[in-house]
Order: sequence, then structure tokens, then C-alpha cells
Amino acid sequence: MRAQEGRGDYDIQLADRATRQRYRLGSLRFGAPVAITNADARQGPIYAQDRVTIGVIVHGDSTVSGHGPGVTPLLTGPSSLLKPMHGPRSNLTAIFRLRAIQAPSLQPTFIERSRRTVTSLSRQDSHLRPNVLMAFPI
Repeated sequence: MRAQEGRGDYDIQLADRATRQRYRLGSLRFGAPVAITNADARQGPIYAQDRVTIGVIVHGDSTVSGHGPGVTPLLTGPSSLLKPMHGPRSNLTAIFRLRAIQAPSLQPTFIERSRRTVTSLSRQDSHLRPNVLMAFPI
């Protein structure tokens, strides 16, 4: 049997603030280890009950819907043997002593930033905007 090579990464979606807070996703940094439960990455990312995939954050958030911080899988195994635990200083930069870890700062997601822009545009002086209804063909 030939060893399987990696086939992509998982993208974590950050649009929902409650989910982001529940799973401490706002503290993700490049190099942070991540445990994905009910996931198996042996032959590409799939749902697999009672499996755990351990990976590392390799890219940041995205403006494209459905994309977010990327996790490259490093290790997959049964949940009976892999027991993830939270460590606030867990990061490859700390493990390899490359540099000091930056403290996480709560940043709005791209979705939240775009909502603020739309809200601020709609609050601007309405008397200066032309009263025009625009229709676009479907």
C-alpha cells in the first residue's frame, strides 16, 4: 500500500460570532494547532464519527464566502486515542522558540466589517443621495 499524500486543507468559517466565541476561534494564529472532531484526513477531508484530525493554521481569513483560516491536517486518529486539550500558548512559534507569541485581539470578521460599511453608508446624509430605484435583470 502506498502512503497517501495530503489533499487540501479545512477552511474554518468565522461569520457567526456566537460559534466563534464558543470554540475560541477568535484566538487562532498562524501556527496554532487545531483539533477537528469527527474528521478524518487520511484520504482527503471527510466526516468520520469518532475520529479526530489534528492540524495547524496555515492561512488567514478570507473575503470569499465559505473560506476562512485554513487548517492543514498533520495527524488523524481515533478519538479514543487522540484527546485534544486547549493550551492558550499552543503555537509552533512557541514550541520551536522562534519568537514571542502575540496576544490575540478580537477582530471583526470580514462579514462584520462589510456590514459596518453598508450600515455607515446607509446612515450618511440621505438628502444628498439621489432618490433612484435601480432594477437589474435576472
